[in-house]
Amino acid sequence: MEKEIEASSKPVIVDFTKKSCAACKELDLITFSDAKVKDIMRNFTFIKVDLSDNTQDDKNILNKYELFGTPNIIFFDAHNRYLSSKTITGFIALEPFIRHLQTIK
Repeated sequence: MEKEIEASSKPVIVDFTKKSCAACKELDLITFSDAKVKDIMRNFTFIKVDLSDNTQDDKNILNKYELFGTPNIIFFDAHNRYLSSKTITGFIALEPFIRHLQTIK
């Protein structure tokens, strides 16, 4: 994940998910699959991180970004700076997510 962020010249979206997470599935089915969202997300590098195995590495990454559970969506600007104030925890509906994306540069 870190290498992908560093290599990106675009803002980055990192979606932390688990296979057993109902809200994560809702994000995939409702929010991320929408055509308008997909169009906007072309301006971003999108990284999905599956934490289903709950390994020590998984725990370390959650601790690094001060996250608890899933879903969590974090953002980095085009200069690879972590935007902690932009973190989304839990499900977010389509329109609020679109408005949120428009604030990330």
